Amino acid sequence: MNDLKTPCLLLNIDRVRRNAERMSDVANRNGVRLRPHVKTHKRIDVARPQTAGHSGAITVSTLAEAAAAMSMDTSR
Repeated sequence: MNDLKTPCLLLNIDRVRRNAERMSDVANRNGVRLRPHVKTHKRIDVARPQTAGHSGAITVSTLAEAAAAMSMDTSR
């Protein structure tokens, strides 16, 4: 851990996937569209599991985040 440069995002990717699947199930059961927030991680590799099986739409907080998100393909 001492060798990590900061800021650094550390995730348990299995937990991220499980949580994303659980949220997807809740959205599907309730007939709502899923549009997860990505303002904290700003990572396409985290946004993809969050949007899997849905439209790929995400929520951002600023115009700069919106511009950056335009280059992300979350639909894969």
